Amino acid sequence: MGDIKNAIYLRWMLGAGIATGAIAALLVPHAQLTAAALLLLVGLVLAVLTYRKFVKGRAAQPATWSVVLLLFPLVCSLRTYSAVLALAGMAGLLILAISQKRIGRVIIPSPPLAALAIASAGVVLRPTSWLSTAFVVLAFVVLMVAVCRCSRHSAASSIIDGVGLYLVINVIGYYVVGLRSPGAASRLGGLEAADGGVRVIYPLASSLNLPPVLAAAFLAATLILFERGPKKVLRLVCCAAAIVVLLGAESRTSLIVAVAVFAGTLVVPRVLRIASLPMAAGSLLLAFAFGSIVKPLIAPAIGAITAIVPWLSRNATASADISLNGREYIWEQSVWVLGWAPDFFERWFGYGAQGQFLSEASYAYAYVFGSSLANPYTASVHNSMLQQVFDAGVIGAAALGAMAIMCLWGWNRLAREATPHIGASLAMAFSLVVSSATEVSLAPGVGQETFWVFVALLLIAYTRAPLDSSGREDTSAAEHDTVAGISQRPEHQRTA
Repeated sequence: MGDIKNAIYLRWMLGAGIATGAIAALLVPHAQLTAAALLLLVGLVLAVLTYRKFVKGRAAQPATWSVVLLLFPLVCSLRTYSAVLALAGMAGLLILAISQKRIGRVIIPSPPLAALAIASAGVVLRPTSWLSTAFVVLAFVVLMVAVCRCSRHSAASSIIDGVGLYLVINVIGYYVVGLRSPGAASRLGGLEAADGGVRVIYPLASSLNLPPVLAAAFLAATLILFERGPKKVLRLVCCAAAIVVLLGAESRTSLIVAVAVFAGTLVVPRVLRIASLPMAAGSLLLAFAFGSIVKPLIAPAIGAITAIVPWLSRNATASADISLNGREYIWEQSVWVLGWAPDFFERWFGYGAQGQFLSEASYAYAYVFGSSLANPYTASVHNSMLQQVFDAGVIGAAALGAMAIMCLWGWNRLAREATPHIGASLAMAFSLVVSSATEVSLAPGVGQETFWVFVALLLIAYTRAPLDSSGREDTSAAEHDTVAGISQRPEHQRTA
């Protein structure tokens, strides 16, 4: 029976691959990009089949969705259009979360949660507006209430599928409805694609690289999180949307992250547990050690890859590719300003949101953006940890780094159960941390949807069921989620 289900699933994946290739050929008329889409789908098929063997046939039971967590990324993205609208939407989610039946799960007081509070406090107390503070506080409350009202399986599946839904709405909004992001008005250039077209800023994103980062994270999770039932069809649609987003925005870092996770899961299924922590630590410190340590090591690899796949390079010279499209200079100038300019208080506690602008560090690297931005002095430093140093100081950056590492450690600890939803959550968290090396995706001061998805994963990892009389977790209430009336208890218990 298992072989028949595997064959059906494989046919679904191959069908999705053909459909995605056709869509990519129409939307992005570039042969190499279309080939990349097909390779991603083939990698997804192989990785899923490999991971099935790794979990020894324990396919995930379909859990009920938490509507609050499913809609959470979409509501966060409303800030692209209106802070008041996003605040109202978050208030609606809070009412919905409170109305849900509580199953007894609690958030464990732990160092990661303390690190989250410290990392966010420096920005919350010094925001760009009171609406920002209200949104941050309300979003934290919504997540804490929502994750305690469903099982860990349901919470993890919901936030992952919420990211997929966000990607689908972006693709439909841009290509079908014709919506454009308000953030596109700040871009005056620098959107040239490898095929001579224009890179896409999707309608629910304020920046070019936000949707691709989430797309890479979603693909990293989906290749592990497979479930029986109607969710399979939805996830295939979301996979197609994620690939279209990656190709449309032409984000090289996100594409490489997606391919790397595919390859790692395919060759060594346990690679996430083994390598996630050291690789995440390296990603967090990349900006501070790039010129002296990292660049000499990766320069040959970058040259070889761009020679084989030329469209990965958008520059005329190899030196520009090796410097990560100007990021090396941005990081060098930012670190120099941190070393000489700040006073004691700013060095340790930062400047608040938009710290790189308030400290005038952005004036040192603004010319890198040329005329591509309407106001290059407000451009970020393109690294989450470095941005956090400016926003919340050394203490805030240390707290953010500790939060990221301990989130991965929490999912690593849970991954000993070898269940798909835990492996998928670890993959998504790992992908978000790696992507933060070249984007401000995890900086609380910027507060992109990527940060809030990561916070949700952190809270889910550190929740537990109530303890029974023997001091162990009583998971009976949490595991009785149902979909279409099907109990989540094992089959032999249902028929007993």
